[in-house]
Order: sequence, then structure tokens, then C-alpha cells
Amino acid sequence: MTDKIKKRTALGSGSEVTRRQFMGTTAKAVAAGTVAASFPYISTGNEPLRTIGLGVSIINEIQSQASKDLGFEIRGQALGYGAMFGKMLNQNDQYDIAEGYYNDFDVFIPAKVWHPTDTTRVKEWDSISDLSKTGKLTPDSKEGDGDAPFRKLWLNESGDLVDGPTRWVSAVPTWHNADTLGYNPEETGGKLESWASLFDEKFRGRTALLNVPQIGVMDAAMGAEAMGLVKFGDKGDMTREEIDILMDFLIEKKQEGHFRAFWETFGQSVNLMVSGEVAVESMWSPAVTAIRAEGVPCVYADLKEGYRGWHGGLSISNSTRLMSTSIGGSTVGQEHLSPDRVTTCLKLQMLRSTSNQKNGTTGTWASRQQRN
Repeated sequence: MTDKIKKRTALGSGSEVTRRQFMGTTAKAVAAGTVAASFPYISTGNEPLRTIGLGVSIINEIQSQASKDLGFEIRGQALGYGAMFGKMLNQNDQYDIAEGYYNDFDVFIPAKVWHPTDTTRVKEWDSISDLSKTGKLTPDSKEGDGDAPFRKLWLNESGDLVDGPTRWVSAVPTWHNADTLGYNPEETGGKLESWASLFDEKFRGRTALLNVPQIGVMDAAMGAEAMGLVKFGDKGDMTREEIDILMDFLIEKKQEGHFRAFWETFGQSVNLMVSGEVAVESMWSPAVTAIRAEGVPCVYADLKEGYRGWHGGLSISNSTRLMSTSIGGSTVGQEHLSPDRVTTCLKLQMLRSTSNQKNGTTGTWASRQQRN
């Protein structure tokens, strides 16, 4: 099998289909099927601000404090990744604020489910890190692969993706981090130093991979490249040939029984390690704290190849009930949902606003694909 994989070295440019081409076509088809006529909704100012996202940003304590500070109710809904993606795309009348991730914006931006945010109305815009706006913390930093925010951030007033900077953005950059492997050193026999450990034969049957394609595929790609199986041109925009190599390899590993499980929620990743079912797995940093709280040793690996970054932001739904005023053909939120209010909410979401860095670079952004 490995020999068959390694023979695939000639990449046919004539047949190459990039992920962005595929996603762009898909998004247009979805948009064509979901656009419908709508009528202005007259807001009374008493409705809660409805937000949806993952459990890493929908946090009860933060919502409660935001409600007190803003003077109106913040009502959040934490979903699994697949459910969140589907609702953001197909039911944007069911939320006001999307706490989404830039790696999905190849779909969301063409679908026009969100209203472009005017940065001149975001009071703290100048305080947002250059990591989000330019992809670099310093002039010498590397931009990394994939859908880093600066590649999916800048819009024109009509909501089309353009080269920036511009006045309009797809989402206000808010929380970000850098993911890696988590492991129990008592079970692995010591320190892990490479993404290749995810596929180490000695951990067969005791590894777990994240079951979110946009992110889990990036973890697998980091591991496959680290073990010398394939060298990707851009992990965030793989060629068809590169995808085939990686998928054939993953199918082989699954048939061998290498994976104990594929997890989708934060709690599942915690339970797998606390129960002793896995020794090493894809992991989000808060899970390390939760696992240690259960008395189980867990290390958030500092791997020599670097980290997989992810980045989330706040977007305003084009179908929110709290938007009713049209100026120059562009819907503008009432004071209840003005960008100034979004900025206040943003401040309260900054619990995960720091990013691990390795050698001054942003590393490999998840093509989620999230995600340094």
C-alpha cells in the first residue's frame, strides 16, 4: 500500500481541482437554492441577542456577564461542528450572531448569509492583532498554509471577497489558538516530539482523530508529512493527488485498527483519555485542563513541526430579526445589534485570544483548515 502511495508523484496540472474551486461552486449552488424574499422586521428592542457556535466560545459565564453589561439578554447555542455549519448556512434567520471559523468562509462568503461588518463602527478595530489582519505577528513571520483570517477577512460593501485591507470584513476576528496532540506520558512512555506520533505503530488501537473533516484532515496531514509519506504544497488547498494519497493512507490505517475512535465534541476527547482508551489524540487545549482535573496526566505537545492554528470571529446574520433599516441598498443593524455592541460582546469573548507561536511563525492554519 505504501509503495502504491509513494508512486503518485506526477501531479497532472490539467486535471487538478483545488478545494477552493470545488467549495466556491458548491457555495454558489447552495446560495441559489436558499435565497428567498424577506420583509423588514420591526424590532421592539426587547428580543434576546441569539448567537450560535461551538462550546469553546459559547460559555455561560461570559454570556451572563455580557447580558449584565449590555442591558439585554445574550442567548447562545453551543452545537457540534457539523450542526453549527449547517445552521449557519441554511438557517441564518435562526440566529443574530454567528461565532464561526474562517476556514469555512469559502462557503459562507459566496452564500451571502452574513452582512459585511463596517470596521469604522467597531471601536476596538485598531486593537485587533496583526496576526488576524496580515497573517503575521512580525514582518519576518511566516504566513502559514490554509485559510488564515487575512485571506478570508476583507470584503467590499456588497459582501464579495477582495484583497484588503478594506472598510468591510466578513467577521470581527476574536478568539484563536494553536492546536496540537495531547498525550498521557505514562501511557506513551515519555515525551512526544513529532506529529508523526499520531501514526506510530506502538500506539495502534490507542489513538483518536478529530471527526471534523476541516480540522481532522489537517491533523492527519501534519502527521503524514512528518513521517515522510508526502510533502504538501499547501495543506489548506490540497491538490486531488495529495488528497488521494492522504485518504488512501487513512483508510489503510483504519483497516489496520489504528484508531480507537473519532471524536467530534470536546467532552468526547476528554472521556477518551480519562478512561484510558487512548494514549495520544487530536486535542484542543481546554481538554488538557479538564483531563488533569480528573487526576490523569496529560501533556499538550510542543511538536518540532509546529502547531495547527485556528481562528474564529463574529459575523452578523443577513436575516437577523434585529435588522430592519435599509440605507443605500445595504441593511444596517439597529442599535440593539450595532457593531459597537458586537465589539462589547467581543471584549467578553477574549478568554481564548492568545496564540501559541513557534519560531515566530503562524505555522499551518487549518483549512478550518481551522484553525499555527
